[in-house]
Amino acid sequence: MEIRKVKKEEFNELLDVMNKSFDFVKDEDKFEHILPKLYYKDNETMIHIGAYDNDKLVASIGLYPMKLISKYNTLNIACVGGVSTLPEYRNKGFFSLLINEILKESERQNYDLLFLGGNRVRYGHYGFENGGMTLAFNVSTRSFKDFMTKDYKVMKMEEASIDDINECLNLYNKQSQHVERKVEEFVNVLKSWNTIPYIVYKDSKVIGYFTIVKNQVYEFIYIDKYKDN
Repeated sequence: MEIRKVKKEEFNELLDVMNKSFDFVKDEDKFEHILPKLYYKDNETMIHIGAYDNDKLVASIGLYPMKLISKYNTLNIACVGGVSTLPEYRNKGFFSLLINEILKESERQNYDLLFLGGNRVRYGHYGFENGGMTLAFNVSTRSFKDFMTKDYKVMKMEEASIDDINECLNLYNKQSQHVERKVEEFVNVLKSWNTIPYIVYKDSKVIGYFTIVKNQVYEFIYIDKYKDN
């Protein structure tokens, strides 16, 4: 058994392990589709540690670096994710080996903070603390129709002009705490996990945006003065 970094030329093999581990069969469900901001062959920022059985990749874990901007400070942080093991290799201790190696790698990279989403008991054993909660809300067909008055317009972000997309990015960047996003990847970031980003207009002016999938809103940012609307 060998534990090492996954090489760039093993990218397709890595995706195969991840998709099989999560039982993603349909193309629209696979990682390269639901997370286009990350899973493209030339992405040299992400780091994956793999477990190999006779040179065959059988398990992996990822480290995805980013910058957290909080008022006047910028922190180098990373998300731990993509924890994958082929079904036939489960319950053999690969998770423990891989997460310990990824923690060592994060120390070598000198990250200020690691974060992840997962079982609190499982990851708490490796030093992770509960970091808060995620809030989500649903939009019903009725409430959406009530919103769509003559004063408002909603458009898919992909169909909007680059100037309007930049307006949305500017709104995002004004948040007191946010992860750095570049304009060329902004739409793909918002499309993660098959969400659809929309821009909201009032009198032809961009006043906010939201992302939604199956009636659940994941991100919603707007100009403060329109809060009561």
